[in-house]
Amino acid sequence: MVYILILIYIFFLVIRYDVRNFNEGKNTNYHILWGVFVLVAGLSYHVGGDSIGYEISFNNYRFVHSLDDVYDGDLLANSKEPLWVLVNILFFKVFGDFQFLKFAIALFFNTTVFWFVKKHSSKPFFSILLYAVILGLHLNFQVLRESVAIGFFLIAFDNLCGEKKKYFRYYLLIIIAFLFHRFAFVLVIVPLFNIIRMNWGFYAILAFFLFAGPVVNTLMVESGLFLLNDSLARSFEGFMNSDEYGAESLTIFGIAATLLKLIPLWVLIFYCKDCFIRRTSCAYFLVYVLNIVSIGIFYRFNDFFLFPFVVTAAESFKNINRPSKIKTEMARYSRPALNIIIVLYLVFTIVGNITYKRSFEYFPYSSVITKHVVQERENLLYYMW
Repeated sequence: MVYILILIYIFFLVIRYDVRNFNEGKNTNYHILWGVFVLVAGLSYHVGGDSIGYEISFNNYRFVHSLDDVYDGDLLANSKEPLWVLVNILFFKVFGDFQFLKFAIALFFNTTVFWFVKKHSSKPFFSILLYAVILGLHLNFQVLRESVAIGFFLIAFDNLCGEKKKYFRYYLLIIIAFLFHRFAFVLVIVPLFNIIRMNWGFYAILAFFLFAGPVVNTLMVESGLFLLNDSLARSFEGFMNSDEYGAESLTIFGIAATLLKLIPLWVLIFYCKDCFIRRTSCAYFLVYVLNIVSIGIFYRFNDFFLFPFVVTAAESFKNINRPSKIKTEMARYSRPALNIIIVLYLVFTIVGNITYKRSFEYFPYSSVITKHVVQERENLLYYMW
């Protein structure tokens, strides 16, 4: 129920401030919405499988009394990056309760998200709506380490958005992000979007990934392209052989269905002027395709590229909201048709979240106030951890 109320509130704010362009109370409502996200995520109780796994692991830090205990206890193994281990040790020693760490992550992550969106988005509430609908549950209740890394990426990315690019600051912050989550290594390529222009060559690359993605991906893994360290190599090998994340062979009908899924993303990216953020958001589009036709774990990369995408989508939303017909690189489209596409995309995304086979990891919501336990969720967690 809490998720529905939040979505209704965001829809109201989108209509009032992004569509009708009212200004009264805009900043106040934006800060209230930020507070809602922080409280709902920070006060959640046993929501999300990975989150509870981190809570269970948190208790292991009671055995850490020196640096030697970190290595002896193998805390740096099993995807536990150094800064994540350090932060866990610090919060265990100071507070002794995982709930404080969870709240701190919710505060840091959502603060950076709302700051970044307000600074760069022309329609901030629409951007927040996309964030909430697409990955809001995932980033707030599941991948806590990754959310911290994304927060540092957004601070870093801001250093590339002005006329003067601050590359040293960017890579320094990216190193910090990598020390929280190894998949942040993909962010080293982001500055390249300063020189890459998305034209018909972009569509050629898209078609290449769509038809040859699984083969290319297998070759990349086998050639050792991703072997930055042994742990990362084992991760990719495991994902390749996984039923849940492994590559799939698409039929011609599957490819057609995939293209239909991509139309809304294409609409929300390509209806605004060329800029660095827009070019970076194209990575979201490409990785989305690669995720469909190749290793499913590549969605981790799109977790990082989501926010350049939602900022770009807001700019497109502003253009779509104009009364005249809209000209794109491909053709002209009428405003009603594009609005229908966006509405259908939001509806199908929400329905997809609700009908997700493991949606019980998020539904129903439980807070530390009630500490309501969902047995199906507890059973999964017992199996996983």
